[in-house]
Amino acid sequence: MHKTATTAIFGLCVLTAGISGAASWPEIPQSEKALTEVPGHPGAPAVYLTHEGTVYITEDARSSFLEVYARIKVLTEEGVEYGSVSLSSTDFLRTKDLHGRTHLPDGRIVELSDDATFEKEYSDYYGVTVNSSAMPEVVPGAIIEYRYRTYFDSIYFHRLWYFQAEIPTLHSRITYDIPNNIAFAPLVYKTLNLSDFKENVKETVRGRQITYEGWGFPPVPDEPARFPFTDLSFRVMLLPTRQASLSGGPPYPLFDNWKNAVDLVWGTRDWGYSRFKAGTRNTNKRAKSMAAGNPEATARAIYNWVRDSIETEWYPSVWLSDRTADDILEAERGDIAEKAALLWVMLTAVKLDPEIVWANNRRSGRVEQNVPNPDQFDWVLVKVDLNGTPVYLDPSRRTNAFGTIRAGLQGVHGLVATSKKQDWVTLPQPSAAENLRDVTVALTIDEEGGVSGTGTAKLTG
Repeated sequence: MHKTATTAIFGLCVLTAGISGAASWPEIPQSEKALTEVPGHPGAPAVYLTHEGTVYITEDARSSFLEVYARIKVLTEEGVEYGSVSLSSTDFLRTKDLHGRTHLPDGRIVELSDDATFEKEYSDYYGVTVNSSAMPEVVPGAIIEYRYRTYFDSIYFHRLWYFQAEIPTLHSRITYDIPNNIAFAPLVYKTLNLSDFKENVKETVRGRQITYEGWGFPPVPDEPARFPFTDLSFRVMLLPTRQASLSGGPPYPLFDNWKNAVDLVWGTRDWGYSRFKAGTRNTNKRAKSMAAGNPEATARAIYNWVRDSIETEWYPSVWLSDRTADDILEAERGDIAEKAALLWVMLTAVKLDPEIVWANNRRSGRVEQNVPNPDQFDWVLVKVDLNGTPVYLDPSRRTNAFGTIRAGLQGVHGLVATSKKQDWVTLPQPSAAENLRDVTVALTIDEEGGVSGTGTAKLTG
């Protein structure tokens, strides 16, 4: 993983900006200017002096935003790379601008210029872009500070706040400014026995402000074969559970149990899986044209077509937008969820009774079955029973053979999201012998040093 100034917050997937550049910056304590090493962490290349955020939720849950301020001290030559800031933006979570500046050891302050931002398009499908900015004149001993704002139109896009990064964090704080008409369940993951951590609740005119704040967070090292950063990091989130009707009607259930959570993601005829299945006329025709002599042959034909003919847009999520199956068929491209949903619709058209299964790559973190949060999942599979055996299909990659799934999903827990009762399943985990890559090559070297020979390759799983 490339270490940047946003390592601790990039997991939010919403790194955006918007605070006015003319706003005043906070005073930097003299103790931070004089800091040359982090107590308890000798050799640390850099340190978060402070990392602060505010989440403001509007009463109608629209045009809400996350506001962030961060300040980093560069301690060594290696730490100069933390002077780069990368902020992503999508159609759902919008980046406006970034403001930052560098405090040099000689006392000079260098502002981040408007033309210092490099924008790279990650996906035109969802309007995903990454804005990268290198803070000016960063050297060991410098302090960089930056701020930004993220706008989002739905509280469905809730995210974790990480108190840790791959460098030490001296202070981190997140405040949730929430209205009375929306109920939230706080989820605080204390992965450390940290005594210097507190929670404060303050009543306001429109609701409450809940603040979580701590000091002295150690780094989460970027080590080979470590557990996922999400599972290791001290973190918090507020899960929206119920929203009162502004018109006086009954409250709307949100993420208070798995049934309601799945229903939210399933959507309506305007968006979600319900919308996706509403426009299937051409898709159903295409599926029925592939019907073969038996269910397995039909499933294989449809799977191979979806896998190979529809281009994959790499956007890991279980959510669907307002596109339909016919839209994906015509565009010949779709994200991970859309390709799986297209396969699900086509197998339904030939009466194979498939089901949608949500799963999460083990590298992305552990799924908590007692927390009804669909954002724990990043992958969508299709389950179909053939000859009494459940078969899990993943059309996201052309290298995925029929009935095989990527290694990161093998053996993990998945949620069957189409059943009336949400069922948990354990995805198959083939033995080592079933996941075999055996290559044997016989080589001959002639007198002139030329090499020739033949070989065999046995690939399974």
